[in-house]
Amino acid sequence: MRLRHIERNVRDLGVISDQFQAQMKSLMDRPSREYQKSVQIKQKSVITETEPNDSYNQGMEISSGILKGTLSGEDRQDYYRFELGPGSILNLDFKAGDDSQNLKIALRNFEGNDLWNPAETSPGAVKSTRILLNNLSGGIYYAVVYSGIGPYKLDLFIETQNDAGSGTDAGDKITKALAIEPGSSFFGEMGAFDEEDWYRFDIPPGHILKLSFTPDASSEAMKFSLRSFERSEVWYSGVVPAGETRPKRVMMNNSSGGTYYLEAYYGSGPYGFEISTESQNDAASGTDAGDKIAEALKIIPG
Repeated sequence: MRLRHIERNVRDLGVISDQFQAQMKSLMDRPSREYQKSVQIKQKSVITETEPNDSYNQGMEISSGILKGTLSGEDRQDYYRFELGPGSILNLDFKAGDDSQNLKIALRNFEGNDLWNPAETSPGAVKSTRILLNNLSGGIYYAVVYSGIGPYKLDLFIETQNDAGSGTDAGDKITKALAIEPGSSFFGEMGAFDEEDWYRFDIPPGHILKLSFTPDASSEAMKFSLRSFERSEVWYSGVVPAGETRPKRVMMNNSSGGTYYLEAYYGSGPYGFEISTESQNDAASGTDAGDKIAEALKIIPG
């Protein structure tokens, strides 16, 4: 088993190396995306900072909307506090005013650890981030403006993930897999703290399972794994490049079937997949011919 995983990783490295430079450029240049929003904001509220907000304890409570603030020689840092629920997506744009100097922005968790801390923002420039939380994370977060002086604007939008149209995040563990029904096209998204998405579905005995997976053209390469109820791997996709579709057809005999699991992992960004099932039709029986002599399908010669 260990040797098989080593061989798989060696094969994957060849695919990864061909994409690395293009992926890194895409990550650096890619603007903040608004993907599968469950709520569309028609008009954002605009508020102005309230002092004092110079420490974590004084952090100004904010929510989705646009906030305007200013740093000066006497006011060198501003703290903003907001809460993210499990499975949330945070979209944050920070714009330095045209007459600002050396402004910086940081996104921090409740313990004060940096989650995002880009370089100094030039006057009139915008720094953006998009962070996904899985369905086990969430809590209090802070946006901290510091270092320079001058006016700035924060544009904060908090939305909920919508994996497979569920209005939430597909679980990051097999025990938290999101139940879906075969026969449709589905969409999901991974990234940041949402490193895996798990789905589960039922396949009747003697059926054919048809799968296809496509990382979005803007995404990183991804991997997909099909697992049985016993959690053993039935099929592994290998590294699937952005924008490429990887199909798979799996035959179930008349003694197999049951609950199966699909895992999406490794990359980040939006992805799509399709799952459908159909009955086998051996000898026009509408089912699978038995896999054992005792289960042989009876036919009539001629």
